[in-house]
Amino acid sequence: MLMIGLLVIAQFAGALPLPTSQSAIRNLPSAISTSTIAHQGRLADASGAPFTGTYNMIFRLYDAASGGAPLWEENWNGSNGVRVSAGLFNVMLGSLNAIPAALITGHASLFLGITVGADDEMTPRVQLGSVPFAVQALTVPDVRVTTAKIADGAVTQGKLGADVSLVPPDGSISTAKLADGAQ
Repeated sequence: MLMIGLLVIAQFAGALPLPTSQSAIRNLPSAISTSTIAHQGRLADASGAPFTGTYNMIFRLYDAASGGAPLWEENWNGSNGVRVSAGLFNVMLGSLNAIPAALITGHASLFLGITVGADDEMTPRVQLGSVPFAVQALTVPDVRVTTAKIADGAVTQGKLGADVSLVPPDGSISTAKLADGAQ
């Protein structure tokens, strides 16, 4: 029986500074990978002894901690088997079968299930952290949030941090203070 102690480092690949030029923005989908997640884990036997070798593994994403059907699946086998050294392995999920951005943005929670060889899927599934959900930021087509994109009444004092105020220190709001670049 295999067991896995996961050191989940689930993050979207391509964490690069956002581009500012219009040409870079137009090319954004090809410049930043939104279809892969870096994952690191530890593979050991029931007594905790680490494995070394190449293993066939299946990775699946679910919208539930248990049960349900997989929303996405990727098979690492044969020449694409996962190399494990002293129990540790690293994979770039989505490099063999792209993870659709809609899968990430369309679910509040995602859970990773892992199967090694012919064994059953390991339990418990691992809930992905917030970093993969940062792909939602790519839905802003020009990488800018402007007043035209914010619904009236959406920004309130209650939604801002305690150190941010909607009213200037002198208490007055004028068109001069609302102009671009005004302070």
